[in-house]
Amino acid sequence: AEYMGMGMGLGAAPAAQTGPHIPDHPNNLMISNLPLSLKADHVKSILTPVGELEAFHLVTDAVTGASRGVAFFKFVDESKTQAAIDALNGLEIDSHKIVLQRQGDSLLAPMAGGVRAVAPPPLLV
Repeated sequence: AEYMGMGMGLGAAPAAQTGPHIPDHPNNLMISNLPLSLKADHVKSILTPVGELEAFHLVTDAVTGASRGVAFFKFVDESKTQAAIDALNGLEIDSHKIVLQRQGDSLLAPMAGGVRAVAPPPLLV
């Protein structure tokens, strides 16, 4: 499947709540390899057809505010976690094949010459 641009008629994505950090949870998800041009609202519009978001965080550059191509999120209905992985992992967006996985699955990311730990930011509620 391929998703091209913002004119897909998905409508406005509901806003996930923001505020204090929530604890790690097995249903926290990470989406990566996003086009850097995507803003938070656009990423949410890709996710919300699967289910309502409880928490969402698009990783941005601290200086420029530009997207880093990675977001962390959680659905209100935890049964949507695997459905999202099945439906969206490998989806092509503007020539980028996105990767959607449980946040814990990304804690050890392979690198040349070994493995490095990746500490994703806590989700916001």
